[in-house]
Amino acid sequence: LGDVYKRQVATGLFVTTDGFSAVAIDFNDGTNGGLLEEGFLTPFGLPFVYSFPGGNTYQMIAPGNTINSAFGPQRGVSSASGPFSSATVGVDLVDWDNALGQVIGVSLRTKEAGLGTSDGYIFSYSMATGSIAINRIDDEVPTNIGSFPGLTLDPLNDYQLVFTGIGSNLVGEVFNLNDLLNPIASVTANDSAYTEGDAGIVANADFFAAPESGIDVTLDNFRVDVVVPEPSAAVLVALGALGLISRRQRT
Repeated sequence: LGDVYKRQVATGLFVTTDGFSAVAIDFNDGTNGGLLEEGFLTPFGLPFVYSFPGGNTYQMIAPGNTINSAFGPQRGVSSASGPFSSATVGVDLVDWDNALGQVIGVSLRTKEAGLGTSDGYIFSYSMATGSIAINRIDDEVPTNIGSFPGLTLDPLNDYQLVFTGIGSNLVGEVFNLNDLLNPIASVTANDSAYTEGDAGIVANADFFAAPESGIDVTLDNFRVDVVVPEPSAAVLVALGALGLISRRQRT
């Protein structure tokens, strides 16, 4: 995410002074790197299966919910424990079943992940509708707060999904892995309902366009970078005054 983070700062999307990587998982050891995995419909006989194809990627597979619509669409998460507030989360999308009406995304500031309880923000790509969106999640109910239609990703290419939140400003971007400086699509939103929480990977059947779809997606290189916002002008003035006082005292 380093190049993406630098471009966001350089182009004025965000004004920051520093940042550091809080989570970096490349799956090269054939493990999930400590992510907390949960398939919401597993207790109902619809298991969400996590595996590591080639010992160096991360696959999420699950059958569609065709047995009881009351359970809702198939869905699962892999979370890195926070709390994260101002941060960038990203993952590489390297393989998927393009015939499924699935949604893959990354999440920020999530809390109480579970059936009927999840809160936070998700930036995702829907293979069912060919679109990206930022949704606020309140007790698992999605509210679209920003969207970009008309995007179809090519299964022959690899991509990176990147989601940044600083204060109430939210930006989701999609990159071709061959060019991490120029997004092929982006979406913005402004919302202050959730200020901190976990970050993670989310996969689900499209709630509206394909609620009975299964899941089959392979990912790589999950990362969370903590972003340090630039101090406000008032803070800089105050710090400058303190510095001036300190210099006067020493002289």
